[in-house]
Amino acid sequence: MCALIVFGSSSLAQSKVTDADVLAHLEATKQLSCEILSSEDLSSVSSALLYKGSVQFHLDRNSLHDDSEGTIFMKDGQALLPFSNFVDVLTSEHFIRSIKDDFKLDNVSAAEKFQSMLSVFDNKPYAKGFFQSEDNWYFIRSEFFDDIEHYKVVTDGEGRITAITYNHSLDVDMPDQLSKAGNRPGKKANDCHIIDEKDSLQIVDYLNGQVKYRFEVVEKFDEHFQKVSDAQLFNGMLILTESEEGMNYEVSRPVIVMAYAGNLIHLTSERALLKDELFIRSLKKYVVKSSDDAKVLADALATIHPTELGDQIAAEPRVEDDIWLLTWEKDDEEDAGYLVKVNEKGWVEYIDYSVFNETSILKMRMKDPDYKVSYDFALTTPVNSKVDLKKGDSLPVSIQFNAMAANARGAWILTRFNGKKVGMRAGTSIESPFNDEVPDKVLTKGNHVLEYLLLPNGKSTDNPLGIVKIEINVN
Repeated sequence: MCALIVFGSSSLAQSKVTDADVLAHLEATKQLSCEILSSEDLSSVSSALLYKGSVQFHLDRNSLHDDSEGTIFMKDGQALLPFSNFVDVLTSEHFIRSIKDDFKLDNVSAAEKFQSMLSVFDNKPYAKGFFQSEDNWYFIRSEFFDDIEHYKVVTDGEGRITAITYNHSLDVDMPDQLSKAGNRPGKKANDCHIIDEKDSLQIVDYLNGQVKYRFEVVEKFDEHFQKVSDAQLFNGMLILTESEEGMNYEVSRPVIVMAYAGNLIHLTSERALLKDELFIRSLKKYVVKSSDDAKVLADALATIHPTELGDQIAAEPRVEDDIWLLTWEKDDEEDAGYLVKVNEKGWVEYIDYSVFNETSILKMRMKDPDYKVSYDFALTTPVNSKVDLKKGDSLPVSIQFNAMAANARGAWILTRFNGKKVGMRAGTSIESPFNDEVPDKVLTKGNHVLEYLLLPNGKSTDNPLGIVKIEINVN
C-alpha cells in the first residue's frame, strides 16, 4: 500500500493545553492512503487499473481498527472514475469495456479465473461456487436462506461478457452441485505497479473534497480528578457527514484526549485510558495508603469511566497487600472493577479492569517484571522421561502445573513430536493436569522425541515458561 499523507502523534511544551491544541492533535490523526488492486486473474480478465483510496482517522493508538471512508477508482484512459463500492465497479459499462478481447467466459477454466478475480473485489476467496445456465453464468458469493448473493454474468454466444449484475435472488433454479474454483484465493500480480503521481494527487483532491467531517472538543473539569492528577482531560468528537439515497446525516464517534507533561494522547476507551502509562504517570503526586485515599481515587476514575453503582463506589475499598480493589460492577458470583497496584510509597504503578479473583490479582502482580512465579510444569505420567515401548503400544501423558499462574500469563501448551508441531491446548483458561495420549500409529519402530512447551501468549518458542521432554524408544 502506498501512503499518500501520514500524520504522526503530537507533543507540546509543558504549558496549559488549549482546545485549539487538541483540535490540531486530532486533525493529525487523519491519514489519506491509496493502494493498487491487482491479481493474476484480474489481469487475465481485465485491462482495468484499479485503486482503492481511503481516509482513515486513527482515533485509538492502542487499537488496530480505524474509522475509514473508502472509494474505488478505475482508470479509464486519462480519467480516474470514482465508485463508492466494488459492486458499482463490476457492474459498470466502464468495467465491461475493460474486459480483454481474448478473455471468453465459455468454459469452467475461464469461470474459475473470473471467480478468483472476484475475491479482489469482495474478499471472498472461498465463495460458494458457480454454475452456467444457457449463456449466463451465476457466481454465488454467499447464501442465507432465500438471500442468495451472486453476480449474474451475461455473455453472447461466443463467451464475450456483455453485462454483469449483482442480485440477492436467482432468476433460475440453482443446481444441487456447484462448480468451484478450487478454494484458491486471488493471487497478487507479479508485475509491480507504481502509482502515478498525477493519479495520486487527483485521488487526494477527490477524497479531501468528498469526506465531510469536523472535530469538536471541550475540556473536562472535575474536582475529583484534579485531586489525584495534574493531567488535562478533553472530550472530543469526530463528526462525519454521510449520505444515503440523497439524504445527509451525521455520525459521531467520541474520543478522549489527555494532556500531560507535554504529551497528548487520544483513546476511544475509558478503560484503555485509565491503564495507559501516561495516565499512571500523571498520578505520581497522589499517594494511596488508606481506604480514604482509595475512595478519592475511585471518585476520580468515575469521572472518566462512570459506574452504574453511583455513590456505592464510596463503599469500603478492598485491599490485597499492595493491590486495591475498586468495585464498578456487582455480581452474585464475582464483582468486577479496577485493580490498582501501588508501590511501597503508595504511588500507583498499574491499573487494570477485571473481575476480582485470585487469577486477576496474580495477573496484576505479574505486571511487575521483578515479580517471580513458578509454573511447576512437571511430568507425572509416565514417571520417567525415558520410555521403552513395544510396537503397537500407545503412550498416555499427564503433566501437572500451576494453572493459576499459567492462566494469569495467558499461557498455552504446544506439543512437538520429533521436532514438528502436532498439537496445542489454548483458551481463556487451561486446567491442570494436562492429559494427552500419543497413538500407537505414530510410534513406529525406532527413537522418538516428544515435547510439551508451556508458552506465554504472543511469544515465540525460544523462551518457554516450562518444558517437558520425553525420549521414546520403540522396539
